[in-house]
Amino acid sequence: MKQARRGRRVGSKNYTKEFRAAVVAQANDPTRSIAEVALAHGLNANMVAQWRRRSADERKASLVSNTTLLPVDVVDMPLESQANRHAASAGATPLLGVIEVQIGKALVRIDGPVDAQVLRTVLESLR
Repeated sequence: MKQARRGRRVGSKNYTKEFRAAVVAQANDPTRSIAEVALAHGLNANMVAQWRRRSADERKASLVSNTTLLPVDVVDMPLESQANRHAASAGATPLLGVIEVQIGKALVRIDGPVDAQVLRTVLESLR
């Protein structure tokens, strides 16, 4: 089952890429441990773990190399124009929100725009 060629050192084997890929696929199975896969193929678990790390690194490198950047044009906008745009958008849409305050057993919920003096009076009356 193992497809190995003689390695550089005496007794060292070079496994084919296909065999390593098959072992790595089995080692990536969450229901199996690296040691179990290594034992099933008569391999050292550390070697299988190293193959697995290298495979993950190669996948990450291929994702990075396939990433393309889009061209972007940056345009300077005068400061007065930015301020006018902000003022116009703030004036066009009133800021709405919800204020909910619980003091003891009392709950005050205010929807929409709030007058600060009215809110202060309501909260002081709850104390």
